[in-house]
Formats: sequence, C-alpha cells, structure tokens
Amino acid sequence: MKIDRITCRVVDFPLDREFHPAWARGRNQPNLLMVLIEVDTDDGLTGIGAAHAGLEAAVTIERFVAPYFIGQDPMHVESLVPVLRDTEILGAPVYCMETTLWDIVGKAAGLPVARLWGGYSDRVIAYCATAEVRSPAQRVEDVKRMLDEGYRAVKFRFHLPDPLEDLKVVEAVRAAVGDRIEIMVDANQAGVEPGHGGHRAWGFAMALTIARELQRMRVRWLEEPLPRHDYDGLRRLRDRLDTLPIAGGEDNHGLHEFKLLIDRGCYDILQPDALLSEGVGQMRKVAALAEVAGLEVAPHTWGNGIGLLANLHLAAAIPPRSAERMDRRGARPDAPRAARDRRRGLCSGARTSGLRDRARRGAHRALHSEHAYDHRRRLIPAPPELEDDATRFDADTHHFHGVARVPERAATLQLELPTVPRARQHGRFLVDLH
Repeated sequence: MKIDRITCRVVDFPLDREFHPAWARGRNQPNLLMVLIEVDTDDGLTGIGAAHAGLEAAVTIERFVAPYFIGQDPMHVESLVPVLRDTEILGAPVYCMETTLWDIVGKAAGLPVARLWGGYSDRVIAYCATAEVRSPAQRVEDVKRMLDEGYRAVKFRFHLPDPLEDLKVVEAVRAAVGDRIEIMVDANQAGVEPGHGGHRAWGFAMALTIARELQRMRVRWLEEPLPRHDYDGLRRLRDRLDTLPIAGGEDNHGLHEFKLLIDRGCYDILQPDALLSEGVGQMRKVAALAEVAGLEVAPHTWGNGIGLLANLHLAAAIPPRSAERMDRRGARPDAPRAARDRRRGLCSGARTSGLRDRARRGAHRALHSEHAYDHRRRLIPAPPELEDDATRFDADTHHFHGVARVPERAATLQLELPTVPRARQHGRFLVDLH
C-alpha cells in the first residue's frame, strides 16, 4: 500500500452570535477555522485528519509533509513521524497528520484504532468545559442544566481582571449544588493569543493564592496556572499544595517536552492534544511515561470533531489512572450554535469505532450521533436508539471516524499547489477554501 494523494480543504465556519473565549484577550471570535485532510492510498483507502488551523497548516503540509509522504507506506507510521516533527522548524505544527495514518491502519485492519492500541475500555467519562467568562448567577443556572443533562463534572474559566473575583463563581456553584458536580478550573495562563491587553499574567504569588482557595473549595484540578515553560514555577506551585492537582500540557509540543514536564515535576495531570501537542500515536508514549511516574493523563480536545475522536480513541486505549476525565467542549452551554455544529457537521457527528460512553449515569454522551457515514462515504441517518442512549460505534465501517459534509452554504475556491514531486503521477495537492 502506498500514499497516492493528499488533499487539504480549509474550512471557515461563521458563528451565529458573538463569542468571546476567555483566552482570546477579550476579542470576539467571528468564526471557526479548520483544515480537513484526506490521505488517499493506491488500495482505495482514505485516511482522514484535521488541523486546528488555517491556510498556514495546508501550506506546511504541501511543502514539508506531502513530498515525503507520497509514495510511502502509510502502515509504517513510526517511519513517517520524524517528518511531522521536523515540519515545525520551518512551518506550522501539523502533528494532526498522524491521525490520517492511524485511520488508514484501522480501516485496513478492520478494527477500531483504540482496540489496536490495547483497548482498555469502551467507555470514557466526559466533562463539560465552558469557554466564556460568566457571572456567578449565570454559571449556577448553567450547572443546574448540566446536571439535568447528566453531567457530573464541569470546567470553568478564570480570566477576570481580578482573579479573586473569579473565585465567586466556584463559591456560588458550590453553595447551589454542593458536591453533586465536580469542578475544574482553567486559568489559560500557559499561553494566550498574540496581541496587546486583555490578559493579566498571574505570576507565582497570585497562582498560589488562587490555588489554595480552590483547594479549600474541593476543586478537582487547576489547569494552566503559569506559563507553559515556567517549569520551576510549576514545580514550586505543585509542591506547596496538598490535595489540589495541577494540570496542563496542551500548549507544549513534542514527546521530548512532555518527558521534560514529567522529569521536572510540573504537573499531576498531563493534557496532550492530538491536534496541538503531538501525534495521537505518540501520545500513547506520553501516557506510558505518565503511568510509570504515577501521573494522570486527561486528553485535551479543542478545534474540531476529528480531533475529539482521535483523543477519544487515546482515552479508551490507556488505563483509567491515565484517562480519568475527557474534555467535551462541543456541548458547552456558552458556545455559539456554529461551534457546536462544527462538531456535528464536520466529523464528530459521525459514529466511530469501538467506543461507548454512559448517558445519564454519571457521564454524558461524548458524541451526539446525529448523522453517520458508511464505508462508501454516503450520508446515512444514525439509528434512532443512538439518540437517547449510549453511543455505540461500528467497528466494521467506522474505524477511526467518519467525515460529514461541508455546509452547503460555503463557497469553494480550489487552488492547485503544484510543487509536490510526481504530482502528475499521483494527483494534485489541492487547497479548497470554503
């Protein structure tokens, strides 16, 4: 089997209302951008992946990945991984390309990728991660609705000018619902979008003050309380806490850096992301290092549904100590509808292989099976029983994930980038702008 063609489509989803994510320096985010990646083989199999990025990722794949992937055997994943690591020297990080290879491996084997990796479980606990900063009263109403929907854990953002004011959200929720829901807090201090203003760096003293208050309020973890490369500060903070775990890692890149985080004692919980941090197969190595060190792994997920599904397969393949919680942002109550639709309409509305998760029994469905794709890439309705109970995935036809349609409202501009060697023999490299 050889890789015959690589196609990238840059997809822009406009949001249906203003959206002010806590990490975006106060600006409105008008859209969601992703790159849909298809890797075709001469055997007729197609591997699917996605980047949480735009044209820069498509150009990086065209310049620094496709010339070295075309003509290679996609089953030899480890031999192709160094290509992906080296792209970051001159281009954008495209660790997401490893997902396409494992998708092909799963389809060729006729097995779910999670099962190929050891298949520890077919159930993953999901928590609801909020995105915007809201008032204590609003968050109390949000949490009551989450409890009604079956969630038993929620993550809040702390990003007010005075972080001590953020604590009032946790206090209000604890007063309203007690311990019926676990609470996590994300400070988003590891890294913020480029720009000026709209972000206050905590520093060690503030991080310690907030952490001790959250520890008193029995919070499950504090995420990204300090910059991602402040290894000494993270270790000092962790050493001064008794029961509050420190989590992070989504903005750290490469297996080598996760080993450094472990060796330096920075985190209790590592949160790699298959779109941002490392290739999804390489994240299994991160999980193994964490297991030996007695740490947890809670895969981070953001960006698009394909990334969600890749991270789900990882979570299902590693021991429960390593995958105790899984971020489910697609159903967050403060997201615009299009943000949820990008999960349903592009990829994670599709059923995938070998995973289930409990509904209304301590964990909500990780996927809303509104539509599914069969192996002929034809849109088919999901079985009615999936709408109201645990989501089951068909290992015979959905080995890693299906891909749903690009919204019909999107206009398409297709560009041919002819620099891939043997392009005439293997087909064109296309960048479709929607």
